Amino acid sequence: MKYLNKLVVPILSILSGCILLLSLNSCSQLSSFQTAETVGAGNLEIAGGVLAYGVNDEEGNGLGTAVLPHVKTGIKYGLSEQLDIGAKISTGGNILLEGKYQLLGASLPTAQRGLALAAGAGFEYQYANEETVLRYHIPFFASLRANEKTAFYATPRYVYQWVKEDNNAHFLGSSLGFMRSLNDNLRLSVQASYYVPFKAEETIFQLGLGVSYLIGK
Repeated sequence: MKYLNKLVVPILSILSGCILLLSLNSCSQLSSFQTAETVGAGNLEIAGGVLAYGVNDEEGNGLGTAVLPHVKTGIKYGLSEQLDIGAKISTGGNILLEGKYQLLGASLPTAQRGLALAAGAGFEYQYANEETVLRYHIPFFASLRANEKTAFYATPRYVYQWVKEDNNAHFLGSSLGFMRSLNDNLRLSVQASYYVPFKAEETIFQLGLGVSYLIGK
């Protein structure tokens, strides 16, 4: 019986976490895995990431903290030196269309030491729990490049979530990360994210590893 209890508790915890995540419709694409630098005119970037996606229930109703795996992949294309457009899909069953405009600094192919800033916008579609979920993203990108191979970045983001049954929500938070260039094309990122839904007692957190490959003209 003692061993059965040891198995039942973690199983119930996982199931409760799944129910909590589904009830929140919160498997949104909140991670960035990118600096403020654009990919450059005519360049294409292929990227992906593996994350631990967690929700912490602060109401004390027995659900506790749940962490589930989350995988995403996407592409970006440089319309100009300052403007990127892209699309991402994830195991959350959603697709995100996004754009980023660089306000300060140089694009990735010519990036040097210093500060880079960018602003973006995104539209996300998800079908979850037999409901259509729409999310509107407003991210801001800031990064500091220590040298040609190393950069630190932050991505504050506001998200408005619309659900047909009037279960609308607002999310506010940020991602913090470290990016390392292995060569002119291949980059690795380590990132942590934390978000707070307005009018809710849960918080959302992520920790993940990302990889991106830049294809030049």
